[in-house]
Amino acid sequence: MRRETERYVVPAEGPEAEPIPRAYTMLDEECAHFGANAIVLVPGKDTLTRRTVQQGLGRPVVASLLKGQQVVLPGGGLVALRTERTFRDSFTSDIILAIYPTQRMLGQIDEAKYATAIIVVPWRMEDLREWQRMWNPHVVGQPDGEPQQLLDNAVVEEGLKRLTTMLGPASLEMSSLDDRNLAKQLLWELWRHGELYDPDAIRAWAIRHDWPPRYADQLREYAQHIKDGKHVRLGHRLWRDDIVDQLRRGAADS
Repeated sequence: MRRETERYVVPAEGPEAEPIPRAYTMLDEECAHFGANAIVLVPGKDTLTRRTVQQGLGRPVVASLLKGQQVVLPGGGLVALRTERTFRDSFTSDIILAIYPTQRMLGQIDEAKYATAIIVVPWRMEDLREWQRMWNPHVVGQPDGEPQQLLDNAVVEEGLKRLTTMLGPASLEMSSLDDRNLAKQLLWELWRHGELYDPDAIRAWAIRHDWPPRYADQLREYAQHIKDGKHVRLGHRLWRDDIVDQLRRGAADS
């Protein structure tokens, strides 16, 4: 059984000096504890030229990373540099330190579901609002909170569970026309029968349930179009006429 990825946030607001060395120390400790290597993930190499980053990581570490060299942590782990453009390994089991992540980078680390741990230092905490809602990470220096409920409509959640099961792990990419029509038709039937939803919450739920972020984004787009009353091509019918009644019974029995 796959081990759950540990997620941490080191709070930061703008160019503060303290968060990055704290996060780098955590990275060392996590690598030593798990016997793992690490990745420092940044928007671009120029991020390493920021004064706070150079002070936090140390100039020798920054110089080596910029040369494409791995750095040996005090606890023995190896650290490599990746940028938003060069990070491609969604199957990595390394520990990831994401510094000042963009929204695209947050999507990239969401895809890295085999990572042992993920440590995030934001530019502003507001940048992580949706990410925190989705994952309920441990915020360093604060007590752990209760996980937020992503969906407040049990019928919609029952429908998404049914859709996820029907697509199956190998097809959560919605690669075929029927896959996409299954998703659109489900969302359309729910909405027209008065089962309302928040498209952002649907995206968050999908990612939490192992949908690749780019297809969770697609699911969110369908939901938003339907919510906005835009025309959505649904194709030939793939769900039973009484699907919403089925989902309501299923939600009531859960």
